[in-house]
Amino acid sequence: MHIESIVLENFRAFQNVEMKDIPRFCVIIGANGSGKSTLFSVFEFLKEAMTSNVTIALTKLGGGRGFQEMRSRNSTGPIRIELKFRAEPHGPLITYELVINEENRKACIEREVLKYRRGSSGKPWHFLDFQRGSGSAVINEIENVSDASELEREDQHLKSADILAIKGLAQFERFPAVVALGNLIENWHISDFHIQNARPEQLTSYAEHLSREGENLSLVVEYLYQHHRPVFDEIIEKLKERIPGISNVEAKTTEEGRVLLKFQDGAFEDPFLARYVSDGTIKMLAYLILLYDPQPHPLLCVEEPENQLYPSLLAELSEEFRQYAQRGGQVFVSTHSPDFLNAIALDEVFFLVKDQGYTQICRAKDDPQIKAYMEAGDQMGYLWKHGFLEERSAKAMLEGLLPRLLPEEITLRYIVFEGKQDLEKRLEMRIKHWQTPHTRFVVLRDQDSGDCMAIKQQLVALCYQAGQPHSLVRIACRELESWYLGNLQAVETAFGLKNIAHQQSNRKYRNPDQLNNAAQELKLLTRQHYQKIAGSRKLGPLMIGQNTSVSFNHFISGVRRIAAED
Repeated sequence: MHIESIVLENFRAFQNVEMKDIPRFCVIIGANGSGKSTLFSVFEFLKEAMTSNVTIALTKLGGGRGFQEMRSRNSTGPIRIELKFRAEPHGPLITYELVINEENRKACIEREVLKYRRGSSGKPWHFLDFQRGSGSAVINEIENVSDASELEREDQHLKSADILAIKGLAQFERFPAVVALGNLIENWHISDFHIQNARPEQLTSYAEHLSREGENLSLVVEYLYQHHRPVFDEIIEKLKERIPGISNVEAKTTEEGRVLLKFQDGAFEDPFLARYVSDGTIKMLAYLILLYDPQPHPLLCVEEPENQLYPSLLAELSEEFRQYAQRGGQVFVSTHSPDFLNAIALDEVFFLVKDQGYTQICRAKDDPQIKAYMEAGDQMGYLWKHGFLEERSAKAMLEGLLPRLLPEEITLRYIVFEGKQDLEKRLEMRIKHWQTPHTRFVVLRDQDSGDCMAIKQQLVALCYQAGQPHSLVRIACRELESWYLGNLQAVETAFGLKNIAHQQSNRKYRNPDQLNNAAQELKLLTRQHYQKIAGSRKLGPLMIGQNTSVSFNHFISGVRRIAAED
């Protein structure tokens, strides 16, 4: 299975996003709270809805408020999920669309559509189309159909409007397209491995695949040993290479009918029980069993695999995730680890950013600056660690402004800090260990409610301690939006509004640095069209020109001055 695109509307933090050109091995990065777990919960929701129904799936993820909790805040429309995927490498492009709403405080499926596109042109064929529990589905085998007129449909009515049609019809073989999708979703694996659950011995049973939380680890070890000995031996050899001292692992059945794991350390005669082995050993064994599964899952999702693992192990682990995807499945991994990211290719990375409370999904390869740095020899983990993949409003504005202000031969790099405290904590280290000689540094931050001169003196001192006493430090008084309000012609042009520029002569816009809440003022002025990141990106290229913000003019003159220095 290969999901090529995902569209989400009103699904928690994803109010309106599209994730396109998704690779088979897809790595998701982003700050805490940016929505990485929420993206994975889309797959979790669909799998749970396939097992039970939409109401139960919403309740499991959103608690007692269900639909209301899962729908994006301040939104009134339905939740919409659209997946475009290929079940086989050269198979047709399949679109599955699910629209969920609420009636009488109960979730219902407003629309559910499954359609196939046979070629690169023409309308897709609808194989399933349901609304509120009623609809029709095609009973033909897709391989035996050459024209849409040959499709044979059968009307069906489900027991409830919150039951997925692909669940209700997947049990009938006469709906082959629906059965195929149902089987794929049922075999998705969204890992939530808990080391403490994998340690205790299990009652004798049978398990071919590692469970979601890993509590059946000993049973799967036993299964692989008995039924796939070459795979088991390969896993043990890889474990021995990565965990010093480990020479063997076995699943032992006790007289009481329990299966426990034993780890053999070559330096000792007696093996150790799983409860005495390190977290990293247990987790590495679990990942190896998951990744070398003789029957890989069509979709595998793993959150933050770096936890409990030694950093030097992560590069090879990332390669094994990629190999797993190449065997026919698809892998989504979220991570915060620079070591893991250093082994990841540019086109395998998507990064999530929050803008006004909602999450946007960005492809790393679409950022020309990141692409250029990677081509110049930077590694993805390095760029992530130093903030190059963190989209912020000031960076978005500067990317539009500075290339128009400075000569073409000057190369620009942007480092975004995680707030004021992070800036004060890490600025000296970032400058001191900068690798490019003859670099001029510009430090920009908001004044907010602080003392402008005290803030500037503190930052100047940090630059001096880092060995760059001639760095330019500028403060946006009081916030970045003050600069935008100093050029209302740019605001009018950026948002396509009328009757904005002529207000520049108003008292509050003659000296916008004095406004206590410039961001709110700008939103009101633009009738809520302004959003921090998207708005800054629009305004940046238009900011050169007359501006009534004194702090903006100081910034411009300072940048021009250091750019002219030898």
